[in-house]
Amino acid sequence: MTTLGGFAPQILALLAGGLLGSLGLTFLVRRPTPRARLARMSGWTFSASALTAAAVTLAAAIWQARGAVAGGAAGLQAVTPPQLLLFGFLIGVPLSLPGLLFTWSDARARERARLKKRDFVPTKDDRRAWAADLASQIEEVSPTPRSVSASIGGEGGRVLVLSGDIGADEAERLTAALRADLAELGFKRVEGGKGSKQWWTRV
Repeated sequence: MTTLGGFAPQILALLAGGLLGSLGLTFLVRRPTPRARLARMSGWTFSASALTAAAVTLAAAIWQARGAVAGGAAGLQAVTPPQLLLFGFLIGVPLSLPGLLFTWSDARARERARLKKRDFVPTKDDRRAWAADLASQIEEVSPTPRSVSASIGGEGGRVLVLSGDIGADEAERLTAALRADLAELGFKRVEGGKGSKQWWTRV
């Protein structure tokens, strides 16, 4: 009598194929190039493509299974691990639809946000409001109570001026972390301090 352990290669091949078809495909479309293509797909195009792929792979899996069953016990015993790997993959592809849908939805949202930002022309009021919000956040996350203020300065309001309990080293790290946001808002540099302790850093 054949034990379950005798089918270990077949079971592992089936599981590997299923994971490759579901999780593997989901991971693949999250790569930059496939993700960019997904972002350009409309809802109808994505739905039609995903459902067609799922239907085709599921039909292929059923066809493969029927061929093995039609051969009876001899046909089932003749199924090789590579065939089971393919069968598992075909079954796994439809199971990847939730992950694909989430990835497509997220990619579309990010693409819309990117296009919106590209058309966004920041004003002095935008920079002033952002500076005030930044100062509040610095005070809120500080492990010890301190007072920090932020305003806009020269070059048409394109200089972020930090004052209060913040030094040059911390401001340098803050600028590096927020460089993308600062550049998007049109800031040219960040400065602060007084007298001999005055400092500045370019965005």
